[in-house]
Parts: sequence; structure tokens; C-alpha cells
Amino acid sequence: MCEALFSIFSTLSGYLKTGKANFSSRFAYAPLYVIKFFSTYYTMSKPAINSPAPAFCAKNQNEQTITLADFAGKIVVLYFYPKDDTPGCTTQACGLRDSFAKIAKTGAIVIGVSPDTPASHRKFIDKYGLPFDLLADEDHTISEAYGVWVEKSMYGKRYFGVERSTFIIGPDGSLSHIFPKVKPAAHSDQVLEALAK
Repeated sequence: MCEALFSIFSTLSGYLKTGKANFSSRFAYAPLYVIKFFSTYYTMSKPAINSPAPAFCAKNQNEQTITLADFAGKIVVLYFYPKDDTPGCTTQACGLRDSFAKIAKTGAIVIGVSPDTPASHRKFIDKYGLPFDLLADEDHTISEAYGVWVEKSMYGKRYFGVERSTFIIGPDGSLSHIFPKVKPAAHSDQVLEALAK
């Protein structure tokens, strides 16, 4: 919904600013305030530590349906990233790959989530030898549930995408740790430190 509103309001704002509509200039910027409201809502909607982890259901790289309920009683490291086979996402994924044995010793399961397709995930996994599932969140339902589908800005262009974030879900299904705006190179160390506590 927010993505559609963003597109509409951006078009309207441009239309008003060019003088094609006979409105007071103060109203030309009204859509931007609405966009700000919705982006703030998304940013503030992340679940809190100790709250139940939002349920999810999605296809993995093998087109198999994976749900949170499949891992009841286990620790789950659920990490969200923007796009397969891009520099930061590759650094992050390979860091988790290299630390996978240590993570597995704690009994934790690693699952990655991005808006990419199952086929894209399959290529990403094969290229870098990733030993964990990647879920296809093509309609960003899971990202929205975890509050990581947010407004971004690059080179003056505004758009919606995934905020690189990680959630550790305890055996009881509640969130024990949340890492927003993760640094790719330091991510695996953060996860290991959290799991050691």
C-alpha cells in the first residue's frame, strides 16, 4: 500500500510543482508529508525484543515451503538483506557461511530473506556454497511483518526496500535479539556473540 501511495504522491507532487495545476504552492509539498508519515510508521513497526516473532511462510531456493513453525523449539537466526549477489549481501552471506559451523554448534538455524526469487536464491547459494536456506519474499510480506520494508533514498531518488536487519528467535518463539541496519562484514561476529549469551 505504501509503495503505491509513494508512486501516486510523487507523481502528484511533480505535477503540482510544474504549475500544471492551479493550486497554492504550499499544497505542492503536502504529499511529501504523507510519505514521511507512512515511512515513519514502517520504521516504528518493528516487533520488540521478547515479543512473539511474526509467523512466516515462503518458498526457499528449492521451491519448498518453509514456515517458522517448522523450527519450533529451536533458535532461529533470521536475517533480511536487500538483494542476492550484490557486494554487501555477498559479504554478509559469506561471513555467515564461514561461521556456520560455530553457529550450528549453538543449535541455531540460519535463514536468509530477501525479495529475490527462488531461482535467484538457488544461483546465489550455488555460486558461494551457502549452507543455509534463503526465502523468497517477493511480495515483501515477511519484511513488512518484521518492520524492515522501509523507505530509502539514493542519489535523490526515494524508493522502498529491505533494511538489512537480523532477528534471533528463541526456542519459545520470542525475539531474543534484534540487530537493525547491520554492517555486512561484522554481522557474523554479532550473531555469534549473541548466541554465546
